[in-house]
Amino acid sequence: MTIFDYVKYLGLYYGEAPLQPLLAELDLAKAPKLARGDMTTYLSAKTKGVELCFDEERSVQISGKQFPEGALVLSNIRFYGKNNPGYGAYSRCIFPGITLGSTRLDVLHTFGAPNSRKFYSDKEELPLGESEWKMRWDRADHCVFFTFNEDGLISNISIQLPLDQA
Repeated sequence: MTIFDYVKYLGLYYGEAPLQPLLAELDLAKAPKLARGDMTTYLSAKTKGVELCFDEERSVQISGKQFPEGALVLSNIRFYGKNNPGYGAYSRCIFPGITLGSTRLDVLHTFGAPNSRKFYSDKEELPLGESEWKMRWDRADHCVFFTFNEDGLISNISIQLPLDQA
C-alpha cells in the first residue's frame, strides 16, 4: 500500500460509508466541525503523521457528484515526515523507491518533471530564511505535492483533489 491508495477517499464526504475505513484506520472518531466563517476544517492523526482536510461542499466541484447541503468533503490528505512539530512521521510506504529520507532529486527521478515547481533561484537554492520548497504533479483524479526542507529532504507530502475541483 502506498499513499496513492488513499486517492479513492478524496471527494467523499464525512458520514459517507466508503470513508469509514480510512477514519477507522487513523482512529478518528470525532466528527470534523467548521468554525464560524471557515470553509475548511481538519482531522489529525498526529501520532500517525496524517492530517485530513475537509472543505465545505460549496467549495468542491466534482463533475456529476452532488453533496448534501453542509457536507464536509475530504479534499486533501497530508503525510508528515520527520521534524514536523506536533506530528509523528508517517510510517507506511510512500511509493516504491521513495522514503521520508528521500531528496528532491530522488523524487524528480521517480516522478519526472513536476507540473508546478517553486524556484527560489536559478540554481534551485533556497533563499536565506526560507525553509521549504514545493513541487506539484497533476493527475486526472488527484494532485500530489511534495514539500522539502532546507536540506532537500521530504518534509511532507499531500494528495489532493485536482485543482479545478477543490
